[in-house]
Amino acid sequence: MNNNQPVRRRYFIVEGAEGEGVKADALAMANAHRLRRLKVEKDYGADGLMLGRDSQPYALLFLEGRPAPEGTKETGRHTEKGECYVEYRPMKNRKAGKQLAADLLAVGGFNGSDFILRRFDAGAHIPSGRSLAVSTAGIVDGVVVVQVPESAAEPFTPPACFREIKKSEYVALTEE
Repeated sequence: MNNNQPVRRRYFIVEGAEGEGVKADALAMANAHRLRRLKVEKDYGADGLMLGRDSQPYALLFLEGRPAPEGTKETGRHTEKGECYVEYRPMKNRKAGKQLAADLLAVGGFNGSDFILRRFDAGAHIPSGRSLAVSTAGIVDGVVVVQVPESAAEPFTPPACFREIKKSEYVALTEE
């Protein structure tokens, strides 16, 4: 594959029943994920969670000065809005650490962009010089927006529910 082929980005709004359906499903899944995270925070008395890829939690956060939870080890410190948080990861060689690791894993992850792109088979990864152009999607002000890269070698055929918009419209929606 030629990595120097020009990549064009196309921008879309998802309309109709398909747009409303994916929006409702994505928001419901995101809310369910948020509720699972909040339950783990409450169960362990944590002030927050550290999230990794696809918002999968991997550690507890406590305000500085609070005692370490049983079965954990301090692995970092983070400052947010003037508050210092201490990160604690599970120690999997301890019973309490194994339980915490299992509870964090049970929360699962959720990536709204990937969810929308998979629903419409719109995920693209196209080499462009030294970088990789990738598809993105999201829900902005109640509108499902999608950005898909394409090249001459990998053209994108949008589904009927995709309405193409100008880049300026896409930027106006996503950068407000």
